[in-house]
Amino acid sequence: MKRGFTLVEAILYIAILGILGVSVVNLILTSSATVRQIRSERRIASVGEAAMENLVREIRQASDVLDASSVFSSNPGILSLRTVSFPGSSTVITRTFSLGSGRLQKQDDLGSPEYITPPEASISQLVFWHSATSTSDLISFQLTVDSKNFYGSAVLRSKY
Repeated sequence: MKRGFTLVEAILYIAILGILGVSVVNLILTSSATVRQIRSERRIASVGEAAMENLVREIRQASDVLDASSVFSSNPGILSLRTVSFPGSSTVITRTFSLGSGRLQKQDDLGSPEYITPPEASISQLVFWHSATSTSDLISFQLTVDSKNFYGSAVLRSKY
């Protein structure tokens, strides 16, 4: 009785192992691509939500909207608010929100702009809308972070 494999058996085993190997490599590559995509989407969502929260908070704290220095209903929009320098302060300043180098930025009076969003996420669209009545001001906005749209709105609390 002979021991060992025939040539046909060896080729069959090699083919089966090759198919299994390619399947495992394909599974690993697909899994890593999915993980990268999920991380990217999570980063975009995090940046968009943080920007929205910041804008909503600043709009609510403002005492007035400066229509003359704001740009509404077009991209890139600019929002100028009359507000206090920080909560609890009595110093009134003009705070302006705009896009700079694909990032949301704020600028107090004539100071240097300060970026609100990180450089890893690009904002391609920023549009503000202003609706005013005799008793309230509503600011709505849309921002697009890496092709994902975020919408928000807030009423100036000092107006009601």
